[in-house]
Amino acid sequence: MNNMAEAASLDDVSEQESFSFERVIAPVSKATFYEKYYERAGLVVERNDPSYYLPLLSLDRIDEFLTTTSPDTSQVAMVNAAADIQTSDYSTADGRIDVARVYELFEEGATIILPGLQHRIPELGALCRSVGREFNAKFQTNIYLTPPNAQGFKTHYDTHDVFVLQVSGTKDWRAYDVPVELPLMGQKFSAEKYDFIDPVEEFRLNAGDLYYCPRGLVHDARATDEPSLHITFGLMGRTWTEVMIEAVTGACLSDPSFRENLPVGFATDPNFDRDAARAKFQTLLASLGDHVDFDSVLDEMAHAFISSGTPPLRGRMHQVGVGESLTGSSRIKSGNDLIYRITADEEEVELQCGNTVVTLPAHVHGILTEMMAATSPKALSDFSGDLDEAGRIVLAKRLIKHGFVSAV
Repeated sequence: MNNMAEAASLDDVSEQESFSFERVIAPVSKATFYEKYYERAGLVVERNDPSYYLPLLSLDRIDEFLTTTSPDTSQVAMVNAAADIQTSDYSTADGRIDVARVYELFEEGATIILPGLQHRIPELGALCRSVGREFNAKFQTNIYLTPPNAQGFKTHYDTHDVFVLQVSGTKDWRAYDVPVELPLMGQKFSAEKYDFIDPVEEFRLNAGDLYYCPRGLVHDARATDEPSLHITFGLMGRTWTEVMIEAVTGACLSDPSFRENLPVGFATDPNFDRDAARAKFQTLLASLGDHVDFDSVLDEMAHAFISSGTPPLRGRMHQVGVGESLTGSSRIKSGNDLIYRITADEEEVELQCGNTVVTLPAHVHGILTEMMAATSPKALSDFSGDLDEAGRIVLAKRLIKHGFVSAV
């Protein structure tokens, strides 16, 4: 098989196994999800399709990871709602995982957690990038393998939204109330402060089902009479709180009035004029808008999001040299999990993906945008724009070189 054919084969597999956000929540539409559930309420999707999420993960791949990669304690954790488990209970002195001990604890009722597996399993990485592109936010995975009739975590809420993809087995879930609406990372669940009540919803997730759980919604889950494997992938979103903090920080850096010390005696003087201090504070608040550069704050957050990702490079070895054989009839495609941003002015257009920035003449803006959006194979001659064949080939070669598109 030649390079082009091998690359096409890899792309076909990648396309088959990639999960868009639409596919994750189907048959619920994106419009319905955003209107009724996002940051508002839990969503259960029942499918009666046990194989739905198997392209992403399986018990065999979990076993392969544990037994062949020599993982350390940053890659494997164990929990049991009924017993206290320490990291030293399943690891060696040098921080490696004692896999035999992991399986012993699993048989005794402990849940195996594999965090960050999206960095090691390409299908999970594509899932996080694809859904991250939809939300403009970082996503991460945690894999939970729970033995029969066991519970990993005690009742709690999370400080980030999570999508639970039931891969195999079944799990019984209970959802309670929302004691803290949309909690921030620092507003973690406290069992001491939470008055336990009866659940408001109980349901069973079977293989192929989905549960969306917004942050702050108290829940717990327990496996039934067979092992349960599910993927939890979490939305690590940016909040308006962060925008406000950055805006206030910017104002404080631009105006010395915000940097003045508090009045002398504010803490100890019984005659301290708090009304005058309050008036000063209100004056500063009123002037805050004059110093806030909202566009700069949002641009910086956008740049940070784009910079945090990298082009998916799996299969790029087969793209080496293919640019030399491109013609006008050659077909290219971009990945539906590619996170990028295109900006332009009168003189040039800039394409950023991860930390890679490509600067091109402004007149290629239209065809560049088309090429980057072509998630299905398309011939160079079929793109719109006034670039001649030689120009299209040069542009395509450059995009292939950086891993932004593939020749198929």
